[in-house]
Parts: sequence; C-alpha cells; structure tokens
Amino acid sequence: MITQVLLSELTDIELVLRCQEHGHDDDRPFQELMNRYQALIWRVCYSSLHNPQDAEDLTQAFFARFLEKNYLEGLDSEKGRFRAFLLAAFKHFLANEWDRERALKRGGGHRIKGARRPLRFCLENLKVEVESDPLCPRS
Repeated sequence: MITQVLLSELTDIELVLRCQEHGHDDDRPFQELMNRYQALIWRVCYSSLHNPQDAEDLTQAFFARFLEKNYLEGLDSEKGRFRAFLLAAFKHFLANEWDRERALKRGGGHRIKGARRPLRFCLENLKVEVESDPLCPRS
C-alpha cells in the first residue's frame, strides 16, 4: 500500500527532484519550495531597501523568473545545498535588475519607483548574508 507523502515532509532536494520529474504538470513541489524560501529572499531585500512593498515586488519577480526560466532543470544535488543555489540565483537576478534599471536612463543610479535605496545595497547585503551563512559552501 502506497501512502500519500506530504510535501512539507520532503527535503529540498526531494522537492527539486519532483519538480524536475513533473515539470509544469504539477506545481505543488515548486510552491512548497517557494513557501520555504520566500521569507529569506524578502528579508534580504527588505534589510537593504527598507521598503516592504519593493521587497515584496522583487521577491515575487524573482520567483516568477525562477519558474519561467526553469532554473531547477539543471540543478544537481551533488554540487551543494539548494539554499546556496537559490541565494546565488537571487544575486544574479538582482544584478540583472540593477543593470536593467541603470540602462533605462543613461547616467545610472536610478531607483525602482518608490525605493529608498538602490538595488546595489540589496546586492551588497546579499553578499553578507551568504558569507555569514554556515550552510553555504565557501569557494
């Protein structure tokens, strides 16, 4: 008899494997991963931007891009922890957003509408977050 496994009881890697296995046919494993890490991503943004709405917008945009680009497709559990992978992907996302924001108007330094601080502060804070995390591998 096969029992139903609750997604909340699975490890991150088990959820990633389910995402890779089922793709967009079943979004529940991805939703569970997002629920686990949404607060972390939001905190990194908020601690830098000090604007809850901007932090929420960036967090949602990151997870939407993460799903759209199917970043879980090539993820290999042998290469490290999912949390470290997610933070690195978020750092790249912020760098791309910052570049896009600066490219909108030549001269740079422009902010997301309503943001109190530029995205570069968020990037700098993310570096501190990753460096102080005992679970993130050092290179």
